[in-house]
Amino acid sequence: MTDGVADPIASLVRRHEPRFVCSRGTRNFPVTNNGEATVINDRYQIHKRIGRGGMADVFSARDLLLDRQVAIKVLFPEFATDANFVERFRREAQSAASLSHPNIVSVYDWGKYEGTYFIAMEEVQGRTLAEILTTNKQLTAKQAAEIASEVAAALGFAHDNHVAHRDIKPANILIGSNGQVKVADFGIARAMNAPTEANLTQVGSVMGTATYFSPEQAQGAQPDPRSDLYSLGIVMYEMVAGRPPFTGENPVSIAYKQVHDAPQPLVQIVADVPRAYEAIVAKLLAKDPAMRYPTAGALRDDLRRFRSDQPVEALVAAQNAQGRAAGAAAAAGALAGATTVNPTAAPTTVGPSMPPRSATVPSTGMIEAGYPTARPPTRCTTTPTSRRPVGTRSPRSSHSSCSSSAGCCCSRR
Repeated sequence: MTDGVADPIASLVRRHEPRFVCSRGTRNFPVTNNGEATVINDRYQIHKRIGRGGMADVFSARDLLLDRQVAIKVLFPEFATDANFVERFRREAQSAASLSHPNIVSVYDWGKYEGTYFIAMEEVQGRTLAEILTTNKQLTAKQAAEIASEVAAALGFAHDNHVAHRDIKPANILIGSNGQVKVADFGIARAMNAPTEANLTQVGSVMGTATYFSPEQAQGAQPDPRSDLYSLGIVMYEMVAGRPPFTGENPVSIAYKQVHDAPQPLVQIVADVPRAYEAIVAKLLAKDPAMRYPTAGALRDDLRRFRSDQPVEALVAAQNAQGRAAGAAAAAGALAGATTVNPTAAPTTVGPSMPPRSATVPSTGMIEAGYPTARPPTRCTTTPTSRRPVGTRSPRSSHSSCSSSAGCCCSRR
């Protein structure tokens, strides 16, 4: 690994045999009817099935021409007859093949075989981050930051080449046996300036995995590189908390929460989480893309600072905003105290008085993500008077009596 750290991730990976995954409607590729190994296009000798994605099965194979191990992704037969799916599959191969980077799974070849399509790619010996989280439940903040830093390096390179991943999640992050982190499956990545894009994705359609959607993806808007950073923020939250910030009964309910709800502060789940790490995650999870890191490189710089115990920009910005908010509140109070009122004049009501914003909540991405900067929000124990109807925004507070400040959990229901 680059940028040596004291808490390596290689120890998270145990050598194991890849799991066989049964899948719908796929032929048994490893052997033919006469017991011989299947060879695709006289080049790729299939060994065994090792995984399954949203559109395809993945097999371990041997490239007989170049004498190397590869992974073969084979499109489900039912999708091979769909022109749009085939085009998306072809585009995956082309977009990924153009990205040569140590933190990106390499794509070598693609083609057609017996009525369906395949992609030949680098086979990584190790585990997915999803498998690691299933086993370990939670990682340390330093381990999570190391993984996120390598993912950010991959995203930065892809973004510089006008490609957004659009489906960053633990299942697409591979940790090699040597600790090397690689991003896989550009299955729904798109060249952001591709002229044919409008013909491939219907307006308002949603692609990706709802648990890791950015708000703009959930609304069917055009995602940009900062959408990938939001998804990485979800992954960073999950790595430390042991669960993603938003869950629901179906993808629609989760997507709604991505747009309207704020996550439970990490400090309420992991009491000793470093504030700097929490600040980085909070900035990534800002609902407004403009409040996130501008680039994956900027995120990686902040992660490097965190891993070397230097001040991170996300926390510095939040603290500066907190100071400005406190100064504004003090100035407003001084102005009010200096104002004289004619006791004989009848008071004039111009509208309800608005309390100043709590000085513990800055006006940067921290507030957008619902995080405190000085103390955890007070958890209200009163009973909700009403539930908001589906499709409406949450009110500031739905509780009949609550003495908590702006950080009350009522405002995040």
